Amino acid sequence: MSSNSAMISQIKTGGDAVVSDLSDATLLVRGCDPTMAAKSRQFLPSMLGLRNPAQMVSTTDDVDFFDQLSRAKWDIVMFAPGACR
Repeated sequence: MSSNSAMISQIKTGGDAVVSDLSDATLLVRGCDPTMAAKSRQFLPSMLGLRNPAQMVSTTDDVDFFDQLSRAKWDIVMFAPGACR
């Protein structure tokens, strides 16, 4: 199993509780790996309690991130660990 697959598996099994009501929140995620961003869209919105996966937008480069950041008001802006390098 690749390290990315292992990480996805750990996230899925370890995060089954919703801490607060994010059902109407909008979430902007800045990551670094397009493959991981696509995989996270399959489970992260429901884990976070988002009603609609469209409420979560993932970006993997600075140009797209700043473009998305300026287009809308976001309730949550999240940085994946790799994006912080």
